Amino acid sequence: MKPRVLIVEDITEPGKQFLRENGYDLIISSDTSVEAIKRDIECCDAVLSKTILLTREILESAKNLKVIGKHGAGIDNVVNINDANELGIYVVNTPYANSKSVAEFTIGFSYEQCGQEWRFLYCRKSSRGRVKWEKAGLDRLGKYRETGC
Repeated sequence: MKPRVLIVEDITEPGKQFLRENGYDLIISSDTSVEAIKRDIECCDAVLSKTILLTREILESAKNLKVIGKHGAGIDNVVNINDANELGIYVVNTPYANSKSVAEFTIGFSYEQCGQEWRFLYCRKSSRGRVKWEKAGLDRLGKYRETGC
């Protein structure tokens, strides 16, 4: 029997496809109420959540749960780590999954606050294929840009 993964909040298709290709059955929650999650998690081996809190009550209803995956940094907004530990459930997160988005938002917000316009920020590919940010001195942000502007 394939391991079952409950996806509490829907993820992008490439993520779901990756899990399917690696032998997982996916259960995508249609409702984020406690009762619905308790019903869906009952037979799952793993659960993925972005921001929905998995209470002790929910965790206790999961008879086969082995791991909780939290998208993004931190875990305290998804699960009480002490409850998970007491129930023998591992908790993992992906702290760098949204680094690119955070970096782009930060730079954009900074420019907006300074009264600058985005047209002053442009990039080009260097001879080595890396993106170079010009006029803004954003060489480090270029590390997050692998395929162009």
